[in-house]
Amino acid sequence: MVNAPKLFNPSIATLAIIAAILQLVALPAHGSWLIYHKPEFKGQVVDIETKEPVEGAVVVAVYKKTTLNPPAGSYTNVIEVRETLTDKNGTFYFHSYTTLIHPFSYSDNCDFIIYKPGYGNLGELGLEDYFSGNAKDIWEMRAFWNKKVLFRFLPNGTIELPKITSKEERTKAKPIPAGDFRFWKKQKIFIQTIRKEWSYLTGQDSTDLYRYEDQ
Repeated sequence: MVNAPKLFNPSIATLAIIAAILQLVALPAHGSWLIYHKPEFKGQVVDIETKEPVEGAVVVAVYKKTTLNPPAGSYTNVIEVRETLTDKNGTFYFHSYTTLIHPFSYSDNCDFIIYKPGYGNLGELGLEDYFSGNAKDIWEMRAFWNKKVLFRFLPNGTIELPKITSKEERTKAKPIPAGDFRFWKKQKIFIQTIRKEWSYLTGQDSTDLYRYEDQ
């Protein structure tokens, strides 16, 4: 009697690898595999009412990657953080960034935080297209804490921020640093700005707020 051939029964591990490869093939628009690369970013921050440049705004670039973790799915984490200040013309610039990443990882969006005490803040936003010259449309958003507070993002990389004056609104607009404490040392200007604003708003010592000095 001839034994029937055994049917192919791929293991869970094999299926997971196949699924991972398929996901890598279908990378998102900003994705790249193995070599992580982001172009230079540049933009301008202005007052939404007066259109005057906003000097001294902190701009934080948050570089992220996504790692496949089959069969559980995937997870996204921060791999680099950079910060700078806008100049007297409200402009800022980040050099391009390239590094190697895990074989089962791909580059994700680069998010940005833009913060100037006395102006509204929306936290981390996916503005990569706006600061790399790839945006097509004007984008407007309203603050979740006050729907009357409007932000405008122009395709040429200009960001229009609204002024906020009350301590209540400024407290609600207080941002947080990007990533975990390992990246706080790379956001010294940002954290010092947050501390100074928090001391002004609360009258309390904020020296230990987002403390990175001992890390």
